[in-house]
Amino acid sequence: MILTVLANAIVTGIIVYLIQKKIENSFAKKMEEFKSSLQYSNFEQQTKFARIHEKRTETLETLHQKFALFANTCEKMIHAKDIEQQANVMGKLIDFWQYFLANRLFIPDSLEAEIGKTFGDAVMLIGSASATFYPSDKQTSHLVFLDELNEQTRNIEKLYKSVAEPSAK
Repeated sequence: MILTVLANAIVTGIIVYLIQKKIENSFAKKMEEFKSSLQYSNFEQQTKFARIHEKRTETLETLHQKFALFANTCEKMIHAKDIEQQANVMGKLIDFWQYFLANRLFIPDSLEAEIGKTFGDAVMLIGSASATFYPSDKQTSHLVFLDELNEQTRNIEKLYKSVAEPSAK
């Protein structure tokens, strides 16, 4: 009888031990799968962030270049007092805007609003500059226009830097 009880206790102990090990192994396996899944998700997110950040930086760099080209062309138009260049100036601004529209997916909403405002301001500035060409004594208006245009260029630069150098914010 004692032998039977002892045998039953040993068998029960072995069964409990095996069940416990199976549960531990199952838990460890699920934990490893979960860790692996988290690592993969983290890698995926980092890859997406890096790609989007790279594209944002590239987009803002190109926008800045296009706006600077517009500003430079506009400045030449004013210094040469050549209203005939207005179509060329508008062409540069439209090129800037079309690039922006084609790539706005990569621009944060806050920056998108600022760039939209910059574009609107530039259109208004061109209109005011062309209106001052006819009375040729409006050199002061031209200089104010150039100052405002330079301010818009600096705004685009700030936007670019805020994305290109996120730690500098």
